[in-house]
Amino acid sequence: FRYGGDEFAILLPQTSARDANEIAERVRSRIAADTRTSKIPMTASIGVASWPANGTGINDIIAAADMALYYAKQSKNNQAHYTSSASKSGGKPIAKSETLQDEGALSIIYALAAAVDAKDHYTRSHSQKVKEYTVAMAKNLGWQPPEIARLGASALLHDIGKIGISDEILNKRDELTDKEWVIIKSHPQLGAQIISHIPQLVSCLPAVFHHHEYYDGSGYPMGLKGETIPIEARILTITDAFAAMTSPHAYRDALSYDETLAELKRGAGKQFDPKLLEVFLATIKKVTSTTI
Repeated sequence: FRYGGDEFAILLPQTSARDANEIAERVRSRIAADTRTSKIPMTASIGVASWPANGTGINDIIAAADMALYYAKQSKNNQAHYTSSASKSGGKPIAKSETLQDEGALSIIYALAAAVDAKDHYTRSHSQKVKEYTVAMAKNLGWQPPEIARLGASALLHDIGKIGISDEILNKRDELTDKEWVIIKSHPQLGAQIISHIPQLVSCLPAVFHHHEYYDGSGYPMGLKGETIPIEARILTITDAFAAMTSPHAYRDALSYDETLAELKRGAGKQFDPKLLEVFLATIKKVTSTTI
């Protein structure tokens, strides 16, 4: 059935992910081979997601399929991608033709980031801080300007999904209940759903969707491990944690610079990529003083 203006969805009950991939590739090949109505080559990009591996709710599955679809489009078009393979960008950032430099894209990014920060009375500049640390780290890694711009946009947008979470939960002083934690943990999926509908921002999907994955596989939403986590997300996990720990929250005071660095080092190999953490520790000395 038609899902959007130029998007179609196929539901495959009682079908394994492997079989779904084979079907997707068969559909793609048939479309590419069909020249009966036009001499212009026809292509199709297809994203595949499965229940419950990629989520248990309708929105989770749609977001996962959308992510796989945009990976297919970002590659060469005329491809089929399964979500698990789309999540594994290895050590290289995903290329994107758009540089996120046009005024329209930038205005969207800053408006969304401001809307998120306004919801948290204690960390109104959190997204901007994360961007500052992230961009500095990307420069230290030797990334090119278009890649740095995309990563900076991802940093501004990483918490965009919190727009859909109530202020009562975000600013709660007491310990969160199990149900409230489930709601909080939904914000990466919510964020991915939001930006997947904005063409200029789809290249930010890997970082936004996976910035709470942990290096040891204990994170969320997919439980990815090690370098199967996109490098953009592994960077954001570190810079987001630093910005969060050095800022006051409803439930605790800000940690000192030294306390924060100690916490980060304790998380090496567990929450954080140890190699990227070394780069961050060298970077942060250049962008902040010894006290926060």
